[in-house]
Amino acid sequence: MARPSHPPATVPAEINADGAKVSRAEQAKLAAFSAEASAVLQNAGITVQYSLAGFVEMGKGAAIDTARAMLVMGSALLAIRANEPASTFRWALEQIGVGERSAYAAMKFARDVGKSAAHRKVYEALGTSKAIAVFGSYSEDDVKDLAYDDEKISEFAGKSVRQLHAEFKKEREEAAQQLAARDKIIQRRQKRIEELERQIDSRPEADPAVEQSRTLMSEFGTAATDAIKALAECERLVSELRAIQQSAGHVMAAATQEQITASVELIAKRVARLQDVSVESKGRRK
Repeated sequence: MARPSHPPATVPAEINADGAKVSRAEQAKLAAFSAEASAVLQNAGITVQYSLAGFVEMGKGAAIDTARAMLVMGSALLAIRANEPASTFRWALEQIGVGERSAYAAMKFARDVGKSAAHRKVYEALGTSKAIAVFGSYSEDDVKDLAYDDEKISEFAGKSVRQLHAEFKKEREEAAQQLAARDKIIQRRQKRIEELERQIDSRPEADPAVEQSRTLMSEFGTAATDAIKALAECERLVSELRAIQQSAGHVMAAATQEQITASVELIAKRVARLQDVSVESKGRRK
């Protein structure tokens, strides 16, 4: 009987300086990059011995130089375009070795950085790529608010450009959804208003008798109010006249008394007549 074969031997993962395990696949990638990096460093004239902290600082410095270079180039191109016609500007781009698309992107970036102290602060805090992402997604007022929001600036600084673009895209989509929801509410309200207007327009014409009755009722209310005020005024005048006569020691003259009595009786007759008319009207309604 054949002896069972043993499984192939495996190479254990190495431990890096931080104590984390490095897989065999990653070890292979590191080896490939190592050979390539040596040649690249030699061609670049970089002879410094490798250390993570040292090369991170070297990368930071280069990034700052790159950002500064784009700002300078954009500003220079703006100056050229402000003083030269389009044909000369295109010739200048050929001499510099930059395409029109890249040129206009650099010019826009220079404009954005120069808009305000807040824009410059955002640029200095985030660098070129992230600042471009912010300037492309934020309004000028939003950039000014961001410049003095240290917590938000720190949050953006800790994210990659890709993460920022994804976050800004999500914000735009949410804003568009909110706007669409408000538009739907407005449209529903507008449709309701239009429906009510159609209902009003489609109502039959008002009965002329009903309209006339409303007018007469309004006039009656005014007349009744005036009549009540007039009766109250009559009572006041008779009371004051009687008080004056009595205080002077005189008895009210017969002629005066008859005149008052006649007027009151006439008023009473009119009130009685009004009561009769009101009762007749009520009887007809029944």
